[in-house]
Amino acid sequence: MNCRKCGGLMVAEKFLFTSIESRPWDYFGARCLCCGRIEDPVILAHEMRARFRHSKVKA
Repeated sequence: MNCRKCGGLMVAEKFLFTSIESRPWDYFGARCLCCGRIEDPVILAHEMRARFRHSKVKA
């Protein structure tokens, strides 16, 4: 898989989220080996929603 930002190689990775209010939990995503960009399902959903809103404003 290629990075959307720089075109570099994306690798699957397990991330650990920690918060003061809740217990730690882990999730899977992808990280670019070149620029460090992280993608997971939530990030991709937010980007798609933002693109959709932007396209509606232009129309």
